[in-house]
Amino acid sequence: MSKKTPFPRLLTVAVVLAVIAPGIVSGGEPNPPSRLSADFVMTRTLVVLSDTITSSGKLTLGGPGLLRWEMTSPSRSVLVVNKGTAWIHYPDMGVTKGFDLSKDPVMKVLSEHLLVLTAGQFDRMEKFYDVSDLPNGVKRLVPFEPAVKNVFSEIRVKMGAAGVVSWVEMVSGSGDLTRIAFENVKLNPTPAPNLFEKPANVS
Repeated sequence: MSKKTPFPRLLTVAVVLAVIAPGIVSGGEPNPPSRLSADFVMTRTLVVLSDTITSSGKLTLGGPGLLRWEMTSPSRSVLVVNKGTAWIHYPDMGVTKGFDLSKDPVMKVLSEHLLVLTAGQFDRMEKFYDVSDLPNGVKRLVPFEPAVKNVFSEIRVKMGAAGVVSWVEMVSGSGDLTRIAFENVKLNPTPAPNLFEKPANVS
């Protein structure tokens, strides 16, 4: 049975990825790429239900504040973040919803981090996270902001070949684990000009 990810949770996961990915690509160099595209497989393990949900799709970062998270399986959805505004679109149902990041304190904090890190200011990450090294080249990030920490208690990041992120794990405040594994990562691609525009039928 297909299970949809609630919009706020999907937005949280996508914005966290946008926050983390540019800063860790190329090993956290002073000026990391602000544009990136990659295929992903996301697995969510729910503690309470002892259930696992798997989905796949494509992530595109288009520069400061621009993100597109397109899920193709098991159901189709498109999340677009453009600076302080986000939209979620369900093509099969012809439904699009708008969301103002500034009206949600958690999303506001995460989007501010997004703008900092996609601008290549990786050194400022330690102002927001306690960053430590785990075995096998894994980075562990624990957010300082209480509102954010209630959403996810920590993030773990594994670097792959050539300093490109291999996977990201996010542990929620309740203990749920979300793991996103990346393939076909491309740095500084040239996205279509309309990729980050507002989808049709926004309510």
